[in-house]
Amino acid sequence: LDQFKLNALPRSVSVLLVITAIFASMFLIKTDFEIAVSGQLRPSVEQNVFAPADSVVEQVEVGYGDRVTAGQVLLQLSSNEYSVKLSELQNSLMAVKKELEANQLLQSVARSEGRDQLFISQVTAKLEQNRLEMESIQENIDWYIEQQKDLTITAPINGVVMSRDLRLNLMNRPIKVGSQLVRVADTDSPWEIQFDIPDREFGYLLDAKRNQRIEKWSVAYKLESNLEQNFVAEVVGHDRHNSFDEDGQNYVRAYVPFNKKDFEDARVGQSVLGRVNCGRRSLFFVWTRDIRDFIRSNFFWM
Repeated sequence: LDQFKLNALPRSVSVLLVITAIFASMFLIKTDFEIAVSGQLRPSVEQNVFAPADSVVEQVEVGYGDRVTAGQVLLQLSSNEYSVKLSELQNSLMAVKKELEANQLLQSVARSEGRDQLFISQVTAKLEQNRLEMESIQENIDWYIEQQKDLTITAPINGVVMSRDLRLNLMNRPIKVGSQLVRVADTDSPWEIQFDIPDREFGYLLDAKRNQRIEKWSVAYKLESNLEQNFVAEVVGHDRHNSFDEDGQNYVRAYVPFNKKDFEDARVGQSVLGRVNCGRRSLFFVWTRDIRDFIRSNFFWM
């Protein structure tokens, strides 16, 4: 038994040294640290059209993929509030106009009958007040008429309608002021890849820029419709504010140029998979990142 233990000791020490060396190498060996991201192809020039007031969509003149020109009618809205206000103002204008006509007649009769000047001055003052009231009411009427003109939604630029199912989603439905109605994209403008990077992942990119002095983030990407070809580009910019996706997740949108001439089958909205290079970090850091992020997210006091 003693002989067996003595023979096993060198072997045990060797195994322990190998394990220690492997564990140490995880901290010493550096490897590329990359963040997986997803995005889509978009023209660089896009404009959204928003509802100018609480309203209802009465007509939808275009559909997804239609090519439109700037100023072309896209939607026709109606506002019950504007209609009610206009009706009230027009009734008020009519009442003041009748009062003014009555005072004009009274002034004319008073002058023909030789009434005293004080009475005539009082009637004249009422006439002036009537005129001022009519001007004020007419200004309000003109304002509401202009607002009603804004309910005719037109294309802001030449381009293609990118919003799907407009009739299904909007027709005869109440719309809140500021709601997005239609997106129009200029497909003849340069294209780009818009990557939505989760806020937690974006912190690694900022850390790489600060601590590893990486001026521009490199992105290796491939179209989801063609996973065999790999391409490399650089992030040329990102939003200065965060956004939220449909699930309420916080993300930052980053932009990568895309030459659509090199891709015959490139389509607006096409999915793109990418990996952003965040410099070189230890194997231990890269391999344990998900565990570390989970702990920090769920036990933030640690």
